[in-house]
Amino acid sequence: MKNVLISVLCICFAWYSCSQGGDKNTSLQSNLPPDGNALFKKNCILCHGVNGKLQFNGAHDLSKSILDEAERIKQITNGKGLMSPFNGILTEREIKAVADYTKSLNPQLK
Repeated sequence: MKNVLISVLCICFAWYSCSQGGDKNTSLQSNLPPDGNALFKKNCILCHGVNGKLQFNGAHDLSKSILDEAERIKQITNGKGLMSPFNGILTEREIKAVADYTKSLNPQLK
């Protein structure tokens, strides 16, 4: 009887420890700022290219863009011309991170 109780307690402790660890990692990851560079590479390089200069399918050369942050966020959120809107695909924080990253592609804005 004593061995069964110890076994049950060990299993419960292991289950509790594992379930708590996953929540903490998710919580820590959600507090980190989104990686604008990684998001840009995942969602934007097809048309804009790695350095923002590709101009595929009518995309603008981001190395020459002088849009301010609010205009960049609006365009990423709602799209423009052939550019797809990313509202509902990316979170507001992710959209802001991409907008901030695209500013770094224009050497005049650094």
